[in-house]
Amino acid sequence: MAKILPAIIYGETLSRASFTHDIIGKIHWFISEALVNALNNFNIKPTVWYTLLSTLIIVFSMYLISKSSDGYKKVLLSLILIVGSYSSNLLVSENWAAFRGLIGVELILTTYFCIGILYFIKYVFRSKEFIAQVTVATLILFTTQNNLYAGFVRPQQGEYQALSQAISSRVNKNFTGDVFFDIRNPAFNIFTKIQRYDEFGNISLATSWSPAGMALSIKKIKNLQFNVNQKNAITESDRCDNCIIIKTGDIMRNAGMYY
Repeated sequence: MAKILPAIIYGETLSRASFTHDIIGKIHWFISEALVNALNNFNIKPTVWYTLLSTLIIVFSMYLISKSSDGYKKVLLSLILIVGSYSSNLLVSENWAAFRGLIGVELILTTYFCIGILYFIKYVFRSKEFIAQVTVATLILFTTQNNLYAGFVRPQQGEYQALSQAISSRVNKNFTGDVFFDIRNPAFNIFTKIQRYDEFGNISLATSWSPAGMALSIKKIKNLQFNVNQKNAITESDRCDNCIIIKTGDIMRNAGMYY
């Protein structure tokens, strides 16, 4: 479908639909990246020890399920679903977008992981099983919330505040010219040291389409008069008439806590 439909509708094939010619390299990438990420149960900082621990718990959970009624069929079906849910990502040459299809593998393996954890809680704590379950659930919620704040909320807040300060200091309230944004020389890992996949811990002001949206919001809030549109991101030339150029990388370096 990825090969035929785009050719019929748009007259060209998506580059992401290119099949891989490096089968060994793709398998190595899957084991070292995709599979390790899945075994780490959505952990944004995969480690060797956690991978080994998670693998042991998952294998033990598979053993527990296999002992139940038709358990071996359930385990076999889950393994088939893992292969089926990710096979399309293994066929294509690109690895970057393939992380998006990882959710199916992660859900299955994390479910196994949870079954094993619940079994150990029941076996170890017994009379205090409920308290232990609530404690584990609370810890998971706290960790998840902290990861979301550190990887998404704080970086976006930092970028918005840095851009707001730059516009306030350089753009006069009566200025009606264009404001351009030089997105060259981006400043990554400014507001967080952890950067995973394409979104987590990443910045928005390094993209061509993002500065204009932020600037329009700031313009409305501060009641400014400057002009800005989606084409106001400079990637090649830094010359313009009656305009103000803001270098997004520089303003983030000045505001970033890790620079």
